[in-house]
Amino acid sequence: TAGAMLVFTYALTSKPRFYHAILIGVVLGFGMMAKGPIGLLPVPAIGTALILNRKNSNFTKNILFGVTALIIGCLIFLAWALPANEAANGDFFKVFVGRHVIERALRPMEHHGGNFFAYLPYYIPIVIGGFFPWILFLPGAFSAMLGKRIGTQQSRILLISWIVPVFIIMSLAITKLPHYIVFIWPALALCAAYVINASDENSLSDCDKMWLRRGVWFFLPIASGIISIFLIAPWFLKIPSLFLPGIIAAFILTVLSVLIYHFQQANKFKQSAKIALAGIIVLEIFVSWRVIPAFESIKITPYLSQQIRTQTSNDVPVAMYKFAEPTLNFYVGRNIEHIKNEEKLLEWLGQTNDGVLIIPSDIFAGIQNRYKTMSLKQIACKSGYNYSKGKKIEVVVLLRKGSVVYDKK
Repeated sequence: TAGAMLVFTYALTSKPRFYHAILIGVVLGFGMMAKGPIGLLPVPAIGTALILNRKNSNFTKNILFGVTALIIGCLIFLAWALPANEAANGDFFKVFVGRHVIERALRPMEHHGGNFFAYLPYYIPIVIGGFFPWILFLPGAFSAMLGKRIGTQQSRILLISWIVPVFIIMSLAITKLPHYIVFIWPALALCAAYVINASDENSLSDCDKMWLRRGVWFFLPIASGIISIFLIAPWFLKIPSLFLPGIIAAFILTVLSVLIYHFQQANKFKQSAKIALAGIIVLEIFVSWRVIPAFESIKITPYLSQQIRTQTSNDVPVAMYKFAEPTLNFYVGRNIEHIKNEEKLLEWLGQTNDGVLIIPSDIFAGIQNRYKTMSLKQIACKSGYNYSKGKKIEVVVLLRKGSVVYDKK
């Protein structure tokens, strides 16, 4: 998106050349290779830029230029996708495009989304929280940009075209995840940089400065929430090694917030930005050094994987049931079979070769209540926190030695 928009904006400010279309086409083609139709996100952004720039003398040429870029991009994608689809017996388009793009846009998948109208403003808090701490400057930046007091006409067209259509499209898609909106992050950063750079000049209006001061309305609630997490999470998750680092991290962010509030209300916006940059760097270094390592103690997959690697040879197959954790493939270093239902689990138990089963302890306890199981040796057990489900969980690793005899009780 960034590459296509930057090249296109440059083309708008000069005479369109065929190599501009080739460059954008290559960007679109490789984008579609990576993310399927999602790689076409620059297209509505480019279309918006064309509409906003319709009074340009090269308007017709720019349209032809954009269409040519789209055709080139699609040809590049199809040159790779058609053989890939044939090699996958048609599953490439069916799964990669049909399920993971089109289906995600039309219905909520994996519980990421729900009622259309209830989830329509989903990305507003995501932008406010995810763009912390620079959310401080976005209200003033939007005020100054819409008032044509920062940037050139072409740069404003670039930023508006980059942000608005992508935000609308992702908001209309039914399946929603926070990272789906990161396409607009570079444009938001440019908006913030524009207004910070202009804050010492006389180009900003009183309204712009008022909205810059009001940026603390968005900054302080997020900062307070993060401070609360630093203070409460160690006790809630029962991680003693995190108690002191959590307090220190909360103190750093508290001091940073007080200083930012002071300079922001004093109209010293550039000083506020410098403090925010320095403070966030210090906070991130400390969190990476002391806070994140402390969470390793409640991570389930590294410990279980270590036990599997040390207690079984690399040729022993590994399976999971009711514990879909993708990182296990990385930590274990083997392909892991995902058992879909209890019937398939019984088939797995009936196999005669050695094997490893990863399963939540409560699920396995239920299996034991319904069946007599033999020859299963527990080689690891770990309690931790399932972030995706938002609850505590205990997982066991069981070793199958030979055949497992089972009868329904």
